Amino acid sequence: MDIKTVFKVKVMFSLMIAVLILAGCSKKESEFDKSFLNNRERKESYVVGTDLAMMIKSAGNYQEQFSKDIFFKGFSDRFEDLELQIGIEGIRKIMNSAADSVVVNMDTVKVGIYNTIKDKQSYIFGAFHADMIAHSIETFNFKAFQKGFNDEFDNIPRLLSDEEIRAVKEFSRKWVEKIMSSGDPALSAEEKEKIYKEYLVENSKREMVKTLPSGLQYVVIKEGSGDKVPNDSTMVKVNYRALFIDGREFDSSFKKGQPAEFMLKYVIAGWREGIQLMPVGSKYKFFIPADLAYGKEGLQDVPPNATLIFEVELLDIAKNQ
Repeated sequence: MDIKTVFKVKVMFSLMIAVLILAGCSKKESEFDKSFLNNRERKESYVVGTDLAMMIKSAGNYQEQFSKDIFFKGFSDRFEDLELQIGIEGIRKIMNSAADSVVVNMDTVKVGIYNTIKDKQSYIFGAFHADMIAHSIETFNFKAFQKGFNDEFDNIPRLLSDEEIRAVKEFSRKWVEKIMSSGDPALSAEEKEKIYKEYLVENSKREMVKTLPSGLQYVVIKEGSGDKVPNDSTMVKVNYRALFIDGREFDSSFKKGQPAEFMLKYVIAGWREGIQLMPVGSKYKFFIPADLAYGKEGLQDVPPNATLIFEVELLDIAKNQ
């Protein structure tokens, strides 16, 4: 598999994963069977694995030009937020450049302990695709992805039939189209509200998503070890990203160039409840229904009845208040 072909595979997979993903198993690999694929995110992850392996296999002499073990090393390093053999910005620059530039950059780039083109491109390819899904970890199951990849790559009979795989892709495609339509100005407020509610119902089925009695949903991305916020009269310091369910960002502390500081009682109810769950040093993702956010009226660029997503990192709380 030459490097230009790797680049083409990357582009094809980028389009496919946007459909499947935008929308830890205790068993040993030898014990993995179809019963593990018991929900949509596991099935989607398995299908992503089979598709990526299929694309690699279609790219020439893949057995000599691609190292599966090093691919998974790169994938795991990025997915588990470990130290990479090459900086992530360098990986993105290589893989997002024009095909001819990919060839040159892959030949000259330094990738830690890896020296050959085969090893370097395998590691970078793995880390790049893990980076693409790292922001949606609650929709991805690495074990199922790895099993799907291995089944296809090693010519092991797949756990899902062709018909089942088509059904997974079709459901995911339609669901992502529906989510993306929520940002369409031409869509009626009633239709948007229906999508917001459907999104929360579907999201509650995710393995990593926890739903509180209030309706607030959250995912623990990183659990800190510091103190928790004692009450809503506490001053907190956070970094955050604010998103619509279709992935559009409408606010961010990073764009403002500094963390946000505020007294907790002055923010939306979803933040008040959610941040009080977090020890300092934690990073959570909150899925906040409209009645815990900006309600029926909305706010500036936030439409009425909108379900919102916030990625929040609790940096510090004020002491001795």
